[in-house]
Amino acid sequence: MTVMMKVFQVLLLLNFVWTLTRGDTNVSCNFGESCIIPCKFLPIDNTFIFWTLMPGKVHVHGFFENQDQLAEQDQRFKGRTSLFQDRISEGNASLLLTGVKVQDEGRYQCDTFTIEEGKETSYVNVKVTAPLQKINMTQTENLIICSSDEIYPEPHLSWSISPPSSRTFRKTTTVHKTEKLLYNISSSLTLSDSEEDLDHICTISTPSKQRRAAWRRRRRTRELRRDSLRSAGDTEALRIILKDQTYSVNQEETFTAAV
Repeated sequence: MTVMMKVFQVLLLLNFVWTLTRGDTNVSCNFGESCIIPCKFLPIDNTFIFWTLMPGKVHVHGFFENQDQLAEQDQRFKGRTSLFQDRISEGNASLLLTGVKVQDEGRYQCDTFTIEEGKETSYVNVKVTAPLQKINMTQTENLIICSSDEIYPEPHLSWSISPPSSRTFRKTTTVHKTEKLLYNISSSLTLSDSEEDLDHICTISTPSKQRRAAWRRRRRTRELRRDSLRSAGDTEALRIILKDQTYSVNQEETFTAAV
């Protein structure tokens, strides 16, 4: 009997045996990193383990006869899944998923089966996050540009002024989804010459984190300098020098929810 036939028979049998179903567990996995998706069961010899992704019962990983059974594994998981085989005898059927992608997000089903005890089923809701790392702020002529790249889930961007102002500001925000299904966000704020000694605050937030960056435009100062001019009449002139405006950027972050 081929491995594929064995897998088919086991999956068919799983539909008819007595099942113990456990409540859902929630797990957050960081994009590009490794993640453990937990599953516990009552340890007994000769256990069959099957991981699937809902909906559609996508085959993620199989294990029986004391070895991995990957003949039916979906192509997207090839080379990225494994079990802790030295812990299976202790009732640990947790799945190690490497190189986490946005497409890995979803509800995972862990089925463990023995002839003696029937089937145990547990579900794990996996959320993928690409944490907000840094805000970039630059100035181009009369525009302040605030941006951040490779974020997931989709971020939100807002502007504020300190001290508070009733004035309205022209702003434009764009969000771009990359080939990796991550988000790049950018927003520009138009300045006027009268906006001095103000903090222009850009806030980018996701469900789990918020980061703020403040761009300060300092007041222009005038320097009075009395120069002696050795010209006809040997008069003195008062020269007014307008100093350049200076800018500074400060960043801070807060966690808005437990991941």
